[in-house]
This record gives sequence, structure tokens and C-alpha cells, in this order.
Amino acid sequence: MSISSEDDSLTFTVIRTSDATKRELTLPLSTKLGELKTILTEEEYFGPDLSLDNQRIFHLGREWKSQGRTLSKLGFGRFNNRILHLQIRPDAKQVPQRRNHQKRSVPVAETKTNSVIELLDDSDDEVETLDNNKRSRVS
Repeated sequence: MSISSEDDSLTFTVIRTSDATKRELTLPLSTKLGELKTILTEEEYFGPDLSLDNQRIFHLGREWKSQGRTLSKLGFGRFNNRILHLQIRPDAKQVPQRRNHQKRSVPVAETKTNSVIELLDDSDDEVETLDNNKRSRVS
């Protein structure tokens, strides 16, 4: 099928990333992203428990955020990849809050001078190393 007009319809698969549930849909390329998210909340797809605000739609590794743009304008169907990934963001009230977080030190390696290099786990994207009481942060 030629994907040249927003009047064309496209059959595609939506995969929910949390449990790999798959649903197949056929929609016109003129469908807006906001409309697609509303359709996904219908009982026959992923159900009314799926909040519009918590949906994240990905295609070819990129998140679609423009609610008012059509599937055609978002480039859907151009690369013959007809799969969308649906990630469901947890509600803020469901995310556990960290309490009494303490750094823990894990010995990793010894150097030729028998000093120990330790990595401090502070649960973020940075790693802090200690070597002979010299501190440096590595991102």
C-alpha cells in the first residue's frame, strides 16, 4: 500500500512494554495522537484503567509527544515499521519514596600499590570512586 495520503488507513500493532500485550488496530493516517491515546483506553484494547496522562507512545525509538499531530505527520508508515510501543508511566502516588538512603561502599579492585578502589552506590547515574582518599566523580 502506498502511504501518500492521510486518507489511507494503516493496520499496525501496539505493544504494551510492561507485559508485552499486543493489540492490532486499523486507523486512518489522519488520526491524531491524542485520538489514538483515547482509543487505546477503550475496553477492547488496553482498558479504561489506562490514563491518557500516563501513556507514552514510541515509534522507531522516538517518543511521540505532539497530541495534535496526525499519524502521517509523525511519520508513521514511512519505513514499513508498523509497531508502536506503549509505555505506561506510574502514577506519582504509586511510586515509592526513598527513605533513609545511605551510600554503600563496594570494594571493586586493588591497585599495584595495594590501595583499594571503591565505588559508592548512590543510586543515580554517577559513580563516585575513592582512591587513596582522593575523590572524583565520573559521569
